[in-house]
Amino acid sequence: MNKPSVSAGVVAGVALGAAALGAAAVAVRAACLQVARTRNGLARVKRVHDEGGDEIRVLVQGGVYQSASYVGERWAEPVFAYYRAFDDVFEAEDAMLDAYGHGIDRMLMLGGGGFAYPKFALMSHEGLRMDVIEYDGEITRLARRWFYLDELERTAGDRLRMITAEARSYLGVTSVGHRRYDVVVSDCFGGAEPVRELATVEALRLVRGSLNVGGTVKILSQIDLFGLS
Repeated sequence: MNKPSVSAGVVAGVALGAAALGAAAVAVRAACLQVARTRNGLARVKRVHDEGGDEIRVLVQGGVYQSASYVGERWAEPVFAYYRAFDDVFEAEDAMLDAYGHGIDRMLMLGGGGFAYPKFALMSHEGLRMDVIEYDGEITRLARRWFYLDELERTAGDRLRMITAEARSYLGVTSVGHRRYDVVVSDCFGGAEPVRELATVEALRLVRGSLNVGGTVKILSQIDLFGLS
């Protein structure tokens, strides 16, 4: 009897799609809170408001919104719709459990940014453990100061593990047996450009080598983000 297909695996966000969705989500009224020099150039943290008047902080780099967070009680709620699409992998958890004896317990996220999806995922799934790879320490410092990463650290405790590393190099370590994940999520880009080193056949092989048995690859493309598929 064939085992059911499980669509838990790699979800790749696209910068242009994120930028377009972000621009639609917030109003133009912006106040700059901080400018920081990062490995990909200057990054700006801005304060804006949505159509209902709720305050939102956005991380801007290369002219596009890289991440965003509501201010206050909604701090773990995604501003951009595509972060909710990452969470679709949990729809396959029951099938994964039946077929392979494990659900989605450990997740790897490539690209921390403002930690928008880690906040949502860890606050929504109590048993989830997540490793987040962010290669720029300055971005992590901005996330801790402005995007409630400090609150997530206090709330999630050891369920969150942050690693300062280049994503492809880390994948090379995990693929030879260091650590295995049930889901790998990729949200790596610099400005409006996806990270090219992760958009290769070799990189996808490393990702597959980092997955537990039962994980498959799901790529959320720019077409998916715009709803054109």
